[in-house]
Amino acid sequence: MSPLIFFPIPKDGESAMSLIYRCAIGNGISTNQFLLDAHNHQRNSMISVLWKAHAACNLLTSHSSFEPHEKASIQACFFTPSGPSSRSGINVAGVSFAPSVVRTDLALCPGCAREGFLNQMHAFNFSDVCPVHGELYIEKCPECKNKLEWRSINNYFCPCGFDLRLTPTVLANNHTSQLLSTALNNKDTQFFTTFIAAMTAMSFAHTCDNRSFILESCTKIATGNKTFFFRELEKLQDRFPSLHRRALLAPFLLSANPTLSQYAKEYYFSACQTRPVSHAANCQCGELVFESEEIKLIFGSNENVMALRNEHRCVYSSSRRTIRKTFQCPELCKTLYSHKDILWERDDTPAEPLHEFELLNHIAAAELLGTTPKTVRRLISSGLLKGAKLDNSSRIATTLGEVNKFNDNYALKSEIIRKSGFSNNELRTLLLNLAPIAIRTTRYARKLLVYQRKHLPEDLRQRLDRRNMNILKHLPYSSGLITFNIASERLRMPVKDVAELVRLGILKTAPGPIRRGRSHREYCTEEGMRNALIWREKHLSVSEVDEATGCDSRIIHSRFINTGYIECIWLERAYITLDDAKKINEHYRNYITTTSLYTKFRVSKSVVSGLIDAKKITPLPLCHPDSINGHTVLRLDEVNNILTEHRKSQRKISTQPKTTKPLRRIYSHYLTTPATLQSIAQSIGIESSITRK
Repeated sequence: MSPLIFFPIPKDGESAMSLIYRCAIGNGISTNQFLLDAHNHQRNSMISVLWKAHAACNLLTSHSSFEPHEKASIQACFFTPSGPSSRSGINVAGVSFAPSVVRTDLALCPGCAREGFLNQMHAFNFSDVCPVHGELYIEKCPECKNKLEWRSINNYFCPCGFDLRLTPTVLANNHTSQLLSTALNNKDTQFFTTFIAAMTAMSFAHTCDNRSFILESCTKIATGNKTFFFRELEKLQDRFPSLHRRALLAPFLLSANPTLSQYAKEYYFSACQTRPVSHAANCQCGELVFESEEIKLIFGSNENVMALRNEHRCVYSSSRRTIRKTFQCPELCKTLYSHKDILWERDDTPAEPLHEFELLNHIAAAELLGTTPKTVRRLISSGLLKGAKLDNSSRIATTLGEVNKFNDNYALKSEIIRKSGFSNNELRTLLLNLAPIAIRTTRYARKLLVYQRKHLPEDLRQRLDRRNMNILKHLPYSSGLITFNIASERLRMPVKDVAELVRLGILKTAPGPIRRGRSHREYCTEEGMRNALIWREKHLSVSEVDEATGCDSRIIHSRFINTGYIECIWLERAYITLDDAKKINEHYRNYITTTSLYTKFRVSKSVVSGLIDAKKITPLPLCHPDSINGHTVLRLDEVNNILTEHRKSQRKISTQPKTTKPLRRIYSHYLTTPATLQSIAQSIGIESSITRK
């Protein structure tokens, strides 16, 4: 190998592949020869060559006169793992990505080739247009139509002899690529986290003809602007005008990204959609591909999905590389149109972002309306109160705005009786000529009567207003009072634990409004909720520690809490500080007690005792900071090694050949003489073996 005389210095936004091409061109050698010399004549894939640990990066930084910052700038163009290994994540230009976003084959911009260096965006499979020149990337040679072989390209000439810089220019809108390139240059990790999450959620609609539309939508969504999210979902809805929006929102509702999930919930309740009157013949809803969890959310339950599969012959498909199953439903629009659990609105209203959006479950909504959760479920099923199951849990969700809207337009008969102050006869007379809305969930269920407020007599409406009806809709904000059920939801704690926080003085309360026939009721104050949320962020329940560390709850109690190894705060359940949780995790990863040793490694107590007596395993002394009172604590790595050697020795003993024991000596007896044996044999009619011999 001849020494290199030219070493390229990276330009702004230049890719690692571009540095390799420029170095080969500057030294008058082929790309293939440069790579073979760099890696001792071993051939590698394109992805492996672009890693910082590869010999190509070492060769490019081997110039003796390079300053440290120059070497660092070259190394920054190459890929590095962002986690424990390259499979967990890949770091490109200071931003962490999933390995799947990097191209496995070469794609280049003819404009970049003409300028002599490639922009780093050509390495990503979500970039189709060069952000600098606005030209579409080419993946095949325009002359021979063969795929670009990255190793055989020399000075941007294809092996067939065609100069790739002479490729006809095909311009496209590069606004999306410019946004992505700017975010990469700014190392905007949050942008790309949301972008990848949006791409994953939009994968159900990926087809060849709408790739540019999806890329543009996901780029705008990644900015985190709620208005952009709403507008892009409207564009997607325009492509499928007769498809219920819950099918479009299901992947976003189940997204692990909290921003997308929250925006999707708000969009669902903000928009209104009427039942379509027709289904377009060219609608492509049957080509949409959903995962099993998404289709379960769309149709409500597994039972509905199985019935749907039997009735409509829905198509299931699975990928060879992954074990997840995907779901397609022919004429999905028609299926949702006739589905009994899908509710449609009475008008079409586009979604508009709200300044204050508060999601409530049906229990919290019942608390605000002064009724039962069962009644709220019936109101939602009738359509009078807007609500839906927005995840695969059993709880139905609604919003504070929808509760306020219902409270402004309707009144339950039970509410009128409780808050009006009229006698039964007076109410019967006032409501005699009014036609209430009767709701029945089943044929023989008791009717739930609901009156429209505008139809109620003026005197009755004034009485209801004087009874502090508005306290219900302003309770969480204006008065700063919050019910224990809502506090339980926000703190992720049982109601009994919330009451214990009040007893400890962490959560402050105040008396609520006086209701007819009831005494004062305590509510959590807004300031108290802030203090309680701060306290909750610093403490974990035992079940949460179990889920985070993998240490079983029983072990946490028996090994750490009951022995006093850590401090514990007892409410209705036990809570542990974050520092103590880290202490538990560290101890559980490095040590084990003899009690756990018997069950985890399936060894007897006698074996463990023998190893300890032989001093092959040394317990922690009592003065050690990690020792636990009442438990014999052992180092886990030491136990693993010793038990492995012990089992190997036991296997060797069991596989050794067994030695045959010598036969017992037969002493002479008068019955064992040949004459005696022969006479006995003749007496029973057989021939003695002694005689045969």
